[in-house]
Amino acid sequence: MEKFLLATDQVPSDDVEARIGKSMLKKGLMLGPFLLVISSFVWGLDGFLSSLYGLVLVLFNLGVSALILSKMAKRSFYMLLPTALGIYIGALLLITGAVYAVLGQSWVRLVPMLFTLGITHFVIVTWQAKQLSLTLANPGVLPRISSVGRKA
Repeated sequence: MEKFLLATDQVPSDDVEARIGKSMLKKGLMLGPFLLVISSFVWGLDGFLSSLYGLVLVLFNLGVSALILSKMAKRSFYMLLPTALGIYIGALLLITGAVYAVLGQSWVRLVPMLFTLGITHFVIVTWQAKQLSLTLANPGVLPRISSVGRKA
């Protein structure tokens, strides 16, 4: 007899959230050097340091968010959406607090820091969204398809 998944059943996953989080962190590490170089050319050493601080905030935010969502997915699928909302609100508050905490420092330049925060979040999330599989059969990051064997 065939078994059907009910709403109360746990869908088997091999840490889909963690795989997506790792993929986003890799993308952030690829994007980061470009933003750091741009900031250092335009704003000098202070711009570089401010941009680096913004990049660290973004990568920390994405890593911690993926970790929390991964742990919550193992406990209850019903709590994933409220957890994601709480993470979003908490991350906004923590990033705002982290920016205000260093605002008076001599090395801080607000424009490159906010430039890095905004651009990095936007680019990583949109880049990742193009590579997600949102089916229950194969959730997570889409596997790479090689060009070998494709018909032209």
